[in-house]
Amino acid sequence: MNLTPGLFNFGIYPGAALNIVFLLQDIRGNPIDVTGCTAELMCRYKKNPITPFLTASTGAGSLINNGLEGYTLYVPDSVTAPLAIGNGFFDLKNTQPNGDSKIVLSGNSNVKLVSST
Repeated sequence: MNLTPGLFNFGIYPGAALNIVFLLQDIRGNPIDVTGCTAELMCRYKKNPITPFLTASTGAGSLINNGLEGYTLYVPDSVTAPLAIGNGFFDLKNTQPNGDSKIVLSGNSNVKLVSST
């Protein structure tokens, strides 16, 4: 699997469930089949890039492998509720059945206040 890392940004709202589908595509826009692969996602605050404030993985069930449909990230509201507001970033690492790993997606994952307007 030859992947060029993609860029994606998303917001996290404390107390709201997070449900995102990450579709992985090759350079021609064809879907990449991740059947049999595992994945891990880590979000970190820019002010403290060492310690993740949110992790998800296929092993823990918070990242669901959808084969040709990529991965679905689901984080319940009880997990997002205590998160502090701040600018963050994430990376999604894909591991093939043969053990080869590569970051396939990264970007901003800012924790934001819900706007009242």
